[in-house]
Amino acid sequence: MKKYVFWTSFFLLLAVSLSLIIYHELSLLYFIDITFYLASFILLFTLLTFVIQNGLFDGIFYSFRKYFESQKPSGEQEEISRLSDLLSINLGVFFLIGFSLLFVVLAGLFIYYL
Repeated sequence: MKKYVFWTSFFLLLAVSLSLIIYHELSLLYFIDITFYLASFILLFTLLTFVIQNGLFDGIFYSFRKYFESQKPSGEQEEISRLSDLLSINLGVFFLIGFSLLFVVLAGLFIYYL
């Protein structure tokens, strides 16, 4: 829970900072835009990692490794591990951060269009 609050606060402060750096002013619309970009990036990263962890690309990764292992001049073969085994990240925190940032975006849009 501490990680979730810390990283959500960090990304909100980053959105405020980027708004000041890029647009040289702080407005609700710019804050909403930048927060949406950050939330989209986090959720796309999380979903891609989720797909990789569930083994969708294991066959492709195995084929490439097998092909490039056969191209090596040495006869020594090393064990080919699955791509989903190489990537082990707890994605729950990233999902919560991304969805909480999207909630902030929706709340900001609601306030903006009042």
